[in-house]
Amino acid sequence: MPSRPTTKREAAVLRFIYEQFKDKPIVGVSDVAKFLGISPASAFEIINRIVKKELLTRIKRRGYVLTKSGLSEAEKLVFIHRVLEYVFFKVFGMSPENACKLAAQIDYLVEVHNANKAFESLECPTHCPCNKEIPRIKLVAANER
Repeated sequence: MPSRPTTKREAAVLRFIYEQFKDKPIVGVSDVAKFLGISPASAFEIINRIVKKELLTRIKRRGYVLTKSGLSEAEKLVFIHRVLEYVFFKVFGMSPENACKLAAQIDYLVEVHNANKAFESLECPTHCPCNKEIPRIKLVAANER
């Protein structure tokens, strides 16, 4: 069974690939390295950990794509990230840029059901402060897991 990202960088990579997915579903090590500002060798290590968690799969000589469970996990991360941004912006009065930076530091630590409670209490906003759409996700009840 696939597992959640356990590091900030793994979460950042999944969010990055999710954002690129519509225009470029296959990403390479160099894309990830450039995005994170790290060496290709370091990017490869992070990607490899995500592959082992069955969230990415390698397409020989082309790059990496999200698996079905990877797409689901990435969508949850983006949902959590954007809800946190909205909370930091609306509740704490942070700038959109600072709200995004702070959300990126902790989004992988927040459970989706907790983000959903905040989302609902804020009357289900459609966009984050950076004007990106907040994805709608299907939550599974605890007794259905």
